[in-house]
Amino acid sequence: MGEQNKPRYYRYQRTGNMIPRTRKRGGKDQEYLESEVTKIFFDEEYVKNFSLDRFGLPIHSKIGNYTTVENYLLDFWSPVIGGEAVYTFILLIRHCYGYDADGNKRDFSFPELETLAEKWGKTVPTIKKYLDILEDHYFIYRFWRSDPDHYHTDDSILYKLRTSVPYLSEEHLLKLSPKLQSQHDRFLKQLMGKYNETIELPEKYDFSDEFSKILEEGSPAPRRQMLPEEIEEYHRIREAQLQSKIKPSDEEIWGMVLEIISKKVAFHSVQTWLQPSFCILDEAGVHIYAPNRFVAEWIRSRYIPLLEEAFQQINGDDMKTIYIHIVRDREYVQLPSVK
Repeated sequence: MGEQNKPRYYRYQRTGNMIPRTRKRGGKDQEYLESEVTKIFFDEEYVKNFSLDRFGLPIHSKIGNYTTVENYLLDFWSPVIGGEAVYTFILLIRHCYGYDADGNKRDFSFPELETLAEKWGKTVPTIKKYLDILEDHYFIYRFWRSDPDHYHTDDSILYKLRTSVPYLSEEHLLKLSPKLQSQHDRFLKQLMGKYNETIELPEKYDFSDEFSKILEEGSPAPRRQMLPEEIEEYHRIREAQLQSKIKPSDEEIWGMVLEIISKKVAFHSVQTWLQPSFCILDEAGVHIYAPNRFVAEWIRSRYIPLLEEAFQQINGDDMKTIYIHIVRDREYVQLPSVK
């Protein structure tokens, strides 16, 4: 097989862009924003040598050369991540065929999502949720595989699996019932007596930095620039979503704010800089949405004291942090709260 015809393995990574999309809901078109993703490619040797067992503290045994389940997985991990996710992991183990050069069962499988769904008696979207849970807890790591020799098929998924079950972290342990916590404590004491060593559970598992570095090992696909019409559509949908969150009370308070400020500055200034904006109040604070960066900076540099006075006059001492957001930009400027 030539170099160009070799299968390619990749992961998805969010680009930070939001892409406008349309879907059918109740027979009507619904507009929404979807996170754009790009592909990070890995060579076959990297995927072959990739192992999840370095993440977390493994218990003192390994999955054997038959479909077996550690009691620790069923007794203690199942209440944490859910029995559905655990059974999905068992199905993935079931499809690990063959052995490596050392006689160990391979740490990867590649059943189709439809196959997992059929064996589970669930839908494919439901299976995907369980797979997300497994990956979030470092039981699996997915590489998508494109095969140039099979153009008629969709890209498949290769699952790299743990060959050892990790101990719970202290954070996970707190999610168990008091009864299961006591059982876990007895289990650890028995193991420490058997192996004559101390087992200290990690405080928590967070390998996000390490997994970010994994993506740096791959080769990113060429990034495309969003088209002008996509950017315009993004802003239009985002503004519509924000407008839908405005409560009648928000409109009433914003009108009162504009009325108060109009008594202190020229009315046409209020019309130019404040009237095109709107506000949404929530538990976090007062969110003022300016139509663009220029207006936002003008408000920030010239109107903050007036806005603080107006909101304080309306809300009394219950004044929260003021945030200036930009409708046509994802950034915002945070301003200090009124004391």
